[in-house]
Formats: sequence, C-alpha cells, structure tokens
Amino acid sequence: MKRRLAVEGQAFAFGDVVEFEVRVTDDLPVDCARVSVTYVLGHDDHGHPQTTANGCTGSIQTTLPSGHDPEHDNLTGVFVASYTDAGGDGLPTLTGRDQVVLVPTTE
Repeated sequence: MKRRLAVEGQAFAFGDVVEFEVRVTDDLPVDCARVSVTYVLGHDDHGHPQTTANGCTGSIQTTLPSGHDPEHDNLTGVFVASYTDAGGDGLPTLTGRDQVVLVPTTE
C-alpha cells in the first residue's frame, strides 16, 4: 500500500491511501468541517461512491469493489470535493464542487 497525493491524472493502485488537500476561497472564514471529499470508483460514464471524509486535509484508502476488473473495465479513481458555506445576512448557502481524476496502474 502506498500513500499518494491526489493530483489530476496521477497514477495510483487500488488499495493506495490517497492524501488530499482542499483549498476553499470564500468571502467569509472557511470552516473546514464543511468540506467533504468523496472517493468515487469511476466506471465508464458513471461512478460508484465509496467513501467520504470531512476536512480540508485528510486521506482516503482506495478500494475496488467486487465485480469490477481493473484490467478490462474502464475504471478511474475520482475524488470529489465540495464545500457549503454558512450563508448569512439573509443570503442562502452556496455550494462549490471540484474533482480530481486519478488513473489506475497495472503495476
């Protein structure tokens, strides 16, 4: 098992622990407890959410659910970060999202 930092297009192996750092820009102080990062097993044109962690930094261990073949299926590791601000002054909350896609290796 290896530890990797989530960087767009980076190679990883299923079972690796992927470290993440989310940077949020807001006009109010950022509350890292409102940040969530979800590991999604990307498969063709859809995904299977696997694990969610909260915080601006952290790590998630990648998994490969049964029934998916990394040699023959079109798989990726997708990390989706989201942040919902607190709103305030009569304004609704706002949510921003971004994602990083990692490519599995057969090493």
